Amino acid sequence: MDTNLGPPVASAAVLGPPVSPERHWNTWDSAHPASLVHLPSGLSLRLAAYSGSAGRYSDFPTARLLEHTADASYVAAEVELAGSRVRLELAKADPFSLGGRIAVLETGEWALRFWLLLELGSSAW
Repeated sequence: MDTNLGPPVASAAVLGPPVSPERHWNTWDSAHPASLVHLPSGLSLRLAAYSGSAGRYSDFPTARLLEHTADASYVAAEVELAGSRVRLELAKADPFSLGGRIAVLETGEWALRFWLLLELGSSAW
């Protein structure tokens, strides 16, 4: 039986700068301050939205930053698009798990015309 699974893959420590596991998930992306990036792998979690009335998509490169611990164990931000305002809260129970909450604070249009999206992908978008 062939157990060769292909070329060796670089370990997580090689892919990003060395930081403690408690800081792996943090707001490392200065272009999108309301997103979390897993520094060793480059995986990114970002809030985005589409407004049907404005015909506009945004991944919120600007956000009103609220509470934020240094290790990003808790991060809160508010974002706005076409009169709708949303609060995003993310928390880490430990270095390997994330939890979050999204609250619509103000609606600028009918709910079926405003779409919230959670994007998961590379931080090199």
